[in-house]
Amino acid sequence: MPNEYSDFIVEQASLLLEAAVRLDDETTAEVLGAIVERHGHRGVYSLCVCLADTVRQIAFNNQPRGDGTLTGPIVVVEQYDHTDLRNTGDLWASRFVSSYINGDDETTKSLFTSSITDVATHVGGVTELICMAADVTRQRLNENRDRESRN
Repeated sequence: MPNEYSDFIVEQASLLLEAAVRLDDETTAEVLGAIVERHGHRGVYSLCVCLADTVRQIAFNNQPRGDGTLTGPIVVVEQYDHTDLRNTGDLWASRFVSSYINGDDETTKSLFTSSITDVATHVGGVTELICMAADVTRQRLNENRDRESRN
């Protein structure tokens, strides 16, 4: 059931993703700031869920989310930036998306809440998740353009 909060988050997530796809860092930061200012950590968590769902829909061809039991097929999102295996933000984003896709909501929430006290991990993780969602979206847009130009 839509409400003012969810409408705001979905609208802001769309604006943020559009800006990130365009590599518009200023607008991306402004939109993220608006979410933080209006809804704090709750809003950022909801944004992260929207971005994880974007990755699920685009990179995993809209694969249904797991039921949280981890008894079916389990999705593992590889660490995004393979150049630095110590990149805690990247590792956080990969784990967040994996737990979200697998339907393990308890782990998804725990990853988010436990990172709040570690500013570097929290900010780095949210930033990497934004980059991941923007990159898969940009890649899909380019694939669609290439397909259209061949037809």
